[in-house]
This record gives sequence, C-alpha cells and structure tokens, in this order.
Amino acid sequence: MVLSGIPGLFATDEGKAYAAVSFAGGTGLEGDPYQIATAEQLNAVRNYLGAGIYFELTKYGGK
Repeated sequence: MVLSGIPGLFATDEGKAYAAVSFAGGTGLEGDPYQIATAEQLNAVRNYLGAGIYFELTKYGGK
C-alpha cells in the first residue's frame, strides 16, 4: 500500500508507516533470500516479520 502517493512509504496492519528499504539482492523467497549487507538493511528486517520471507546476512564490513 502506498500512502498519500509517496512511493516507498508503506502502512502496516497497525497503521504505522515505514520507509521501504532496498536490500543488497534477493527476492525474499526461500531459494532467493533478501541479502543484508548494511546496518540499515539489518535494522529494516524488523519491518518484514511475515511468514515466508527469508533473509541472508552477507559479509558485513561495518563497525
């Protein structure tokens, strides 16, 4: 769902809005999980807790 015509802003069931985050790769499916390569992407995982969404932590070079 796009809120107020602002692309990249989505609503959850609780009515909270979150900015869409682009992951380093993947589609989120079991055979092609979202790739997490930055702290921002890792932080965004909490907004994608639905069943059937998969993630993979890549080599992380952050501090």
